[in-house]
Amino acid sequence: MTNSPGPVTHVWTWPGFSSCDSSGIGLFLRVNRRCRATGTRLPLSDVPLLVKSMRVLGVDRELRLVVR
Repeated sequence: MTNSPGPVTHVWTWPGFSSCDSSGIGLFLRVNRRCRATGTRLPLSDVPLLVKSMRVLGVDRELRLVVR
């Protein structure tokens, strides 16, 4: 039996970030997919102005958004 560590979590924080176009959202999603493939969690935090639009677009189904 091997003793493997649990998943690693890195949190992206973006305070003051107020807008993001489709290229930026695509970047978040691509990086998130690569992290998940390696067992790393990558929640996006401190983006209160983007949360509503990302939820409307359905991004929150794939990318974890942390609202503080």
